[in-house]
Amino acid sequence: MSTRLARRGFLLAGGLGAVLPALPTAAATATTALTAAEYAIVAALVGRIVPADRSPSALALGSADYVAAGLLARSADGGGAVSQGLAAVDALALQTFGIGFAALDAARQTALTEVVATEAAFAPLWGGIRALTVLHYYAQPAAYLDIGLPGPSVDSGGHPDPDSVPCRAPSAG
Repeated sequence: MSTRLARRGFLLAGGLGAVLPALPTAAATATTALTAAEYAIVAALVGRIVPADRSPSALALGSADYVAAGLLARSADGGGAVSQGLAAVDALALQTFGIGFAALDAARQTALTEVVATEAAFAPLWGGIRALTVLHYYAQPAAYLDIGLPGPSVDSGGHPDPDSVPCRAPSAG
């Protein structure tokens, strides 16, 4: 007998819908469980993953709190590995530029974020930060247009067929 949960079983069991809502409520705990310096590094990384353009940044949409909560929730050691990973990011900034990661300007943060994203030593930390940032960001209505969604399907009676009706910004009226 397979222990793999079929899609229908996953959905009937509540799927991600049962897990994800708990993370934002845990955000207050997460921001107090991380030191202020650790949280500032998480926030800076989140801001580099989805910076502001025609849409708000992930940081502006509250993704840093969600990411901090998610990292701590998935940590098997009470956040020790998260703290160590964030300390390694800060140490890299100190070694490279002489100041901590959160205090760097955007260009230097971006340069070091590229290193963090590509170095195997940072993979466990980076994978969690990146996945949680993207997950939270694209769940926000302000980010829907970035991926071609016209808005919540409940409000518009379902999403249009992208092959027949171009997605567009909601009308002002």
